[in-house]
Amino acid sequence: MEARGSILRIVAGFLFTIAIGASEGCNVDLAATLNPPADNGGAGEGSSGGDSVLVVFRNLTDSEAVEVEFYTTAEPLEVVPDDLFDPANGYLVVRNIGVGGRGIIAPGETDQLELDCVEGLTLGTTGGLFVDNETGDELGTGTSRWVQEGAQISCGAIVILEYTKEGEAFRTDLLLGAGDS
Repeated sequence: MEARGSILRIVAGFLFTIAIGASEGCNVDLAATLNPPADNGGAGEGSSGGDSVLVVFRNLTDSEAVEVEFYTTAEPLEVVPDDLFDPANGYLVVRNIGVGGRGIIAPGETDQLELDCVEGLTLGTTGGLFVDNETGDELGTGTSRWVQEGAQISCGAIVILEYTKEGEAFRTDLLLGAGDS
């Protein structure tokens, strides 16, 4: 029940944000999250060039909001994706994504963030939690997807996570593209 109350508070915040007209996506640099400021070395000034990976979140549904459930780390992982998605490891990124920076993408909306490209960068989603945009009721989850720097992506890449609904089933796709190098 605690999770449902949390979702309802998030949806209420979402509806309030829509009401005040602040539903635009934002481009956010999470360098300080991945690299503490002392080690940042001036990174994160923010173009989608070769020293970063751009992550785009697209909610392609008509009436469901999506809690993106996005995880990322530059720490070496022994078992991927299990270690990435283990809540005890603390790799969940909620801030700076979606409406009010709460990890929620409204129906038909897109958001993005830029991550420093570092060796071993791993990112992904557990599939996202699809909720009714009006009531906040949980409706289902998408498909777990993940990629790693070096193995599947390189610096300058664009990673697109698409959250969709087909009939009554929810799906999450991960698309890869090269950035402007």
